[in-house]
Amino acid sequence: MDKQALRKKIKAKRLALSAAELEAAAQRFCVQLQSYFTQVIAKAETQLKIGIYLANKGELDLTPSIKWLWQKALSLYAPVLANTALNFHEWHPYTETVHNQFGLIEPTHSPMIAAADLDYVLVPLVAFNRQGQRLGMGKGYYDRTFAFRRDCSTPILIGCAYTFQEVTDLPTESHDMPLDFILTSNFY
Repeated sequence: MDKQALRKKIKAKRLALSAAELEAAAQRFCVQLQSYFTQVIAKAETQLKIGIYLANKGELDLTPSIKWLWQKALSLYAPVLANTALNFHEWHPYTETVHNQFGLIEPTHSPMIAAADLDYVLVPLVAFNRQGQRLGMGKGYYDRTFAFRRDCSTPILIGCAYTFQEVTDLPTESHDMPLDFILTSNFY
């Protein structure tokens, strides 16, 4: 299956989820995230800087996870489109936001951090495989933003997905940035 057909199929599945299914998935994901980050926080020597995303069009909702991370006094940063890449701006529950040209929510008037200065990034996706390959929305923002990761190991890129987004045959290209791992209701 080509990328466009796969995107269409998975996006239709996401949009077909009921409000109850979306909420249940967000809660299950939060449990997995808490399990992982409780260990990470315990080992951290400095305050962690975590890139998040604000869900749109059926993406896995991070709201419960964002609340938990924020309660742990971690520094959170949400993406803002900047030409062909992403900038990450500080995010708090009271951060002012706007909708960009794609309808995505972005913070405004908050300090920016370089993507290379983040410790972890929670990455949205359309599909993934067990090798850590990710299929995004097709614009390449995350691939371009984190292309520097080919030469280093940070930030850690964590894919955020519903279990049904896993596929065995995922078309990839040389510019596609792999994820370090995927969190769903189960670890992979």
